[in-house]
Formats: sequence, structure tokens, C-alpha cells
Amino acid sequence: MAHFDQLTKLPNRQTLVDRLEHGLTIAAGGKAWVAVMLMDLDEFKTINDSLGHEVGNKVLVQVGQRIHACLRPSDTLARIGGDEFVVLVENIESDILVIEQLAERISKAAGEIIAIDGTELYVGLSMGISLFPQDGQDCETLMRNADTALHRAKAAGRNCWRFFDESMARHVARRLDMDTALRRAVERKELRLLYQPQTSLETGRIIGAETLVRWSRPDVGMVPPNEFIPLAEESGTIIPIGDWILLSACHQAATWRRENQLELRIAVNITAKQIHHKAFVDQVRDALDDSGLPPQLLELEITEGSIVENIEETVNKLRQIKALGVTVAIDDFGTGYSSLSYLKELPIDRLKIDQAFVRDIPLNPHDCAIARTIIAMAKNLGLSVIAEGVETREQVDFLRAEGCNEIQGFLVSPPIAADELAIRCLDAATIA
Repeated sequence: MAHFDQLTKLPNRQTLVDRLEHGLTIAAGGKAWVAVMLMDLDEFKTINDSLGHEVGNKVLVQVGQRIHACLRPSDTLARIGGDEFVVLVENIESDILVIEQLAERISKAAGEIIAIDGTELYVGLSMGISLFPQDGQDCETLMRNADTALHRAKAAGRNCWRFFDESMARHVARRLDMDTALRRAVERKELRLLYQPQTSLETGRIIGAETLVRWSRPDVGMVPPNEFIPLAEESGTIIPIGDWILLSACHQAATWRRENQLELRIAVNITAKQIHHKAFVDQVRDALDDSGLPPQLLELEITEGSIVENIEETVNKLRQIKALGVTVAIDDFGTGYSSLSYLKELPIDRLKIDQAFVRDIPLNPHDCAIARTIIAMAKNLGLSVIAEGVETREQVDFLRAEGCNEIQGFLVSPPIAADELAIRCLDAATIA
């Protein structure tokens, strides 16, 4: 049994490698292709955590049997660990359609109901596929490229398959390079903060600012936040970067207060990874203590998506944050998992209307209705409302008439440096 998996009785990793190397040797002498199809079960950890490992093991056995039933006698199915399986297809006559059809059969078979101990389960399967000779000449390269394709399938929404291509390899290499550079960006002082003013519609004066991070990478230039922030979340780098942003923003707001006599609320975006980090509340407390900023001048902006990842933990963390005296806003409200059931439970102070609903008001009646509804709901819940992405006077007039409290956008100002924001605040100009 040294060459077989004890649970599923399928060939194990070593047997797969031996057969793949043998298949590559034969294929190298002719024109046939060899395919490596790496696959794993979507959300298998959820099955293990909720139903137990015994049920999880039975699922693996059944899925293995279903995959095996889709194969030719000459094909190899191996379990290489956990919920990962590999199908080795040899002697393909240079026709990718054969692999497409096989992937379709496997996906359909795996997706049928699995009944275990009276429980019906649905299991999705994601696959990454590499081909000899175009995607690699050896076992290690083909397995690595199949894994890259598998990750692309996962990113595409799971329960699907993707073929490897060179653009994937370049994409992975670029992400690895960016991740390495990002880990050093704080210590090399490559990150800088800009601040976008937030204006009261009652007084027309600037009453706060949102903190926005920018990365100027040497020899590359400005890296868009929508590229490096998701990468930082994925890699965990967002924890030290987020801590630096929070501490720096608090110090800046304290400086405005001390040197310019400006009582500005500073808003800092917080990601899901930060909220669920064990030291999050301590990091917020330490930033306030270190900067001397009164807690009521700090606002944390969180997205709806970060709330639903673990709503009980999120509510608990936010209550601790509120106990410090810090305010909390829901960012991009209306674009995620909006639900009154969680909204009434959350200890929050403000809703931020996403710019997607602001952009076309007052011309688009649907966006007008959504904005009007959010404002009315917030009022009934005792929350204030800020609209982002405001660019026209007509938008200001509509939002003010509906009872929106604050606005943010290019009509007021783009994101600017701290010194420039202080100058604007001290100017007597207002939004009429």
C-alpha cells in the first residue's frame, strides 16, 4: 500500500510522479500531448468543520469514485493529499477538446448530490490544467503550472476549470514580485497618505477627511490601490501596513489639532483581515494613545463584505471599538450584503452611500430612489449619512434636499496632502 492512498485506495503522489515521468518520456518521442488536471473540492473545509472529518472522508471517497468513473482505462487518478486529486491523461492527439469534454464530465459527476448518513451535500470542483509539451517539459513544471491554473479557477468563482497559459505565469511572477516589494514598502518609506476632505452639507465647511494610501514604487511608478490592497490582504501584509496607516493618520489628525487648531474627524479604511486579527482592538487603542488623538476624532470605515465573514466576531470587535469612543461607518453601503437584520445589530454611527449610486443623480430615477431610501433608513435608525463621489452642484442640491448630512468627492476636493488640507480648512470658502 506504499504506492496508494489509504483512504481512497487511489495511487498516491509518488505513484503519480512515477507514471507522469514515464508518460513524458514516451510522449517526448512522438507528437502526443499529456495533460495534468489538478483539482480540489470547493469549501471542503466547511464540510469538515461543520459535519466532522468522518463525513469529510466519506465525501472524498465518493468524489474519487465519481472522477474515476469518468476516465479511460489508460488514465490515472491520484489523491495527492487533503482534498486534492490529479488526473493524468496520456496519449492525447493534440486536441484540447478531449480535455475540455473530460473536465465537463468530471465537473458534472462531482456536482451531483452526495448523500451521506441522511445528509445531502453538494460539492463543487475546481480544476487547473497544464499540457505537455507547451506548458512544461518536466513533472515539476507541469504540476506547478496546473496549480497556477487551479488558483485562477478559484479566483474566477470556483466550480470551474482553467487551462494554464504563459500570461498566468507572468501574472503570478508579477504578483510575487509585487508582494516582495510591498513587504518592504513601509520601511523604505514608499507609501504615503493623502486625505480627501469630507464636508458638512449644513455648514458647508470641511469637518473631516478620509485617509487614502498611495504607493510610489521605485522604477515602476504609482501602483493603483486596487492592485496592491487586495494583494496585501491575501498575503497578510495588510496587518503591518494597516497598522502604519492607522497610526500615521491618528498622528496627522493630532497635528492638525495641535498646530492648526482644527478639530477634524479622520476616517481610516479597515479591511476584513484587520478586523479579524486578534490584536486589532489593541492596535486602535495604541494608535490613539501614541498620537494623543481624542477618540471621537477617529472614525473607522468598514465594508459590508468584511462584516458578513464572521458577524458575531465583527459585532464584538466593533463594540470594543465603540467603547474606546471611536466612531464607525459602513463604507460603500448598498453594494455588498446590505441587510437590515445585521444593520440593526451593528454598533455603527454612519452610512456611506457608494459613488455608484451618486454618479447619475439626479438624472437616473433608480439611483435617486436608492439614495433617498438609504438616507431615510439611516435617519430612522439614528445614523448619519455621507455620500461619496460627489462631482456636481446638482448632486449636492439633491442630497441636501433629501437630508444627507455630509459629502465627499472631487467637487469639494480630490485627495490632497496634509498641509494643503489644513490650508483649505483655514480658508473661509464653503460649499454653498
